[in-house]
Amino acid sequence: MSDIFEQASKLKLRFATSRGMQTVEDLWDLSLESLDTIAVAIDKQLETAGKKSFIGKKDTTNKTLELQLEVLKHIIEIKLYEKAAKAA
Repeated sequence: MSDIFEQASKLKLRFATSRGMQTVEDLWDLSLESLDTIAVAIDKQLETAGKKSFIGKKDTTNKTLELQLEVLKHIIEIKLYEKAAKAA
């Protein structure tokens, strides 16, 4: 999993939120609901980004969106685990 964070830092990924653009580090401070909203928006962008092609030019936009979604899913998973552990 650290590989996704290495890639994200190299690309200097930013995430559009209601508070403006946020870095990967900033995501840890957001609520689960906010993270879910961002993840749903990115997933929707991926769905509408276009069809895959095995013969056409590769689209780096999809790769970036997929990386953003993987980072978000990982952070959500960790935050859910921490929430459950705290409740127990």
